Formats: sequence, structure tokens, C-alpha cells
Amino acid sequence: MTVVLSTLTKVLLASLGISLAIKYGGPYLPLTGTSATAAVIVVAPSILVAIALGWDAWSRR
Repeated sequence: MTVVLSTLTKVLLASLGISLAIKYGGPYLPLTGTSATAAVIVVAPSILVAIALGWDAWSRR
């Protein structure tokens, strides 16, 4: 049970950190307002969290 809570906590903290970075750091980035830019920004947090979870699962083997 503690493994599940630990993983859930990691996911929530990673998501919080990424969303805060996007919210407060995003306006300082010289990005154009295109559909491709919006798609990358929307999909990037999910990909980063998936990488972190995969890395965690791989390291537990």
C-alpha cells in the first residue's frame, strides 16, 4: 500500500511542478501562438510523467 501511495505522491508532485512551470514560466518563453505549440505544451506533461513512472518501474526490477 505504501508503494502505491508513494507513486501517487510522486505523480501528483510532478504534475504540480510541471503545471506551475508552465503557468509561471510560460509567458517568459519566446513561443509563437500556433496549434503545434499548444499541442506540445498540452501533451508534454503527460509524456514527462509517463517517463518518470517508467523510470521508477524500471528501477524497481
